[in-house]
Amino acid sequence: MNKQPWSYFLAGLGFGLGLGFGLGVLEAPDSGERTRKRFARKAERIKESVSAQMKKHAS
Repeated sequence: MNKQPWSYFLAGLGFGLGLGFGLGVLEAPDSGERTRKRFARKAERIKESVSAQMKKHAS
């Protein structure tokens, strides 16, 4: 059996946990509502950027 897929899974899991923890610590000083609005704006910008890139490469 190949152990490589498990190592990728564990690396991804560790990265995700670290990223989530880091973002939580960085954004913790704001209130919950303000933090959710900030994340929503960031997510919208990322979505628009990805959408524009997909349209650009689909043409």
